[in-house]
Amino acid sequence: MRRTNLASTTFVILLVSLSYALPVRGDLASATKAYQAQQYTEAYQQFKTLATLGNVDALYNLAVMNLHGQGREQNLNKAFSYFVLAGDYGLSAADNHARLIAQQLEHNPEHSEIFTQLAHQFDIREHNRRLGFENSDLGNTSTLSTTYQVQPNYPSHAIEKGIEGWVWAEFDIDASGAVKNTVVIDAYPPHVFEESVLAALKRWRYVPPESQNARRGRSLLYHFNTHKGERYRQSFTSQQRLYAEEISALVEAAEQGQSDIQYRIATWLSSEQYNVSQLLKAHWPDNDANITLLRASAQNNNAKAQYRLAKKLLNNSDPRTRQIGLNWLRVAANNQLSAAQWTLSLHTTNSERKMWLKRSAKQGHLRAQIDLVQLLLEEPKSAEQDITFWLNQAQQQDNTHPDLLWAQALFNKHRGRPYQQLMSQARQQAQSRGWSEAAYQD
Repeated sequence: MRRTNLASTTFVILLVSLSYALPVRGDLASATKAYQAQQYTEAYQQFKTLATLGNVDALYNLAVMNLHGQGREQNLNKAFSYFVLAGDYGLSAADNHARLIAQQLEHNPEHSEIFTQLAHQFDIREHNRRLGFENSDLGNTSTLSTTYQVQPNYPSHAIEKGIEGWVWAEFDIDASGAVKNTVVIDAYPPHVFEESVLAALKRWRYVPPESQNARRGRSLLYHFNTHKGERYRQSFTSQQRLYAEEISALVEAAEQGQSDIQYRIATWLSSEQYNVSQLLKAHWPDNDANITLLRASAQNNNAKAQYRLAKKLLNNSDPRTRQIGLNWLRVAANNQLSAAQWTLSLHTTNSERKMWLKRSAKQGHLRAQIDLVQLLLEEPKSAEQDITFWLNQAQQQDNTHPDLLWAQALFNKHRGRPYQQLMSQARQQAQSRGWSEAAYQD
């Protein structure tokens, strides 16, 4: 059989035009940028990470790099296997390349063994099943009832400038229904709306869930949208023309794998009241486009998208859907998102819980630091220096936090030191913050 000369055949990596560059980490755009800069080792590792998340383009690019020996020694067996896998998952261009390489490997049995190994490692169908990509429906999610709400104030300077955006906050609910331990996971634009949301949530009251775990790590995505009256509708056509170039750049960046943009557009499209969402809907008219883009961003290794998707799925009545959410939560936690690591600790036990708490606490997550102190206090063999260390770390962030004062009191009590004043201070602080004092009784 006549052999094809591979040197005469052109194999081009699936390149991304970075005409709308923003700082990204580990997505298809940044991996391709590293490749274009001939930073092959970095690009290879990023493509490999994306391949494990089910990114078919990354499989193709791994094939090209093995073919040309970029970032590692040339390996035709691996190049063939990656091309076959990419073709199996719908990338037609990969099939043709695989056939060409197969002629070179006709008498080499090694490629069969390598293909089997890689097919197991990058089983995208199993990945899609495990992470729920075969079903775009998130199902019915459960919500909590509020007994009192105040809406966050729209900052006057943001109204004057027509600035719109969102705040994604997480918080716990105590036994009385009060909101506590509020943290901001994400806000856009940064430093505009956060204080308004934090101030409002302090006054919210919920019907508290019976389950202790159900009270913890609740999420709220609050949108700030300007009024859309008749004047706005009259100017909509001119806005479309004015922002056509910016919208085109956003669309291009999202379609070419820039995960931060995919995540941002998904959030915009989750509310129809944004100015930009009205313009983006011309390109993404489907009602579930926000979920489609959120999944794309998550698959493209955006930790916040992975975490938000996990939270949506975990807040579901179906056990299988919740398991998919837990799988995404592990992906986000392994992607070093401290909030995801802390949340994962709520769904694990024993040594694994302690491991995730430590990983989150090391990144400065206050709730993780407090929980770690409480866990260490429950362990009879915990070293005093470990407890003291994490107490000090947490106190640097909030030295009057009732949970910390209570933990310090228990620490002193177990060691025969004065503790009653600390317990009294914990109750006083809880009262001053509007929290229930029930958790701070000896």
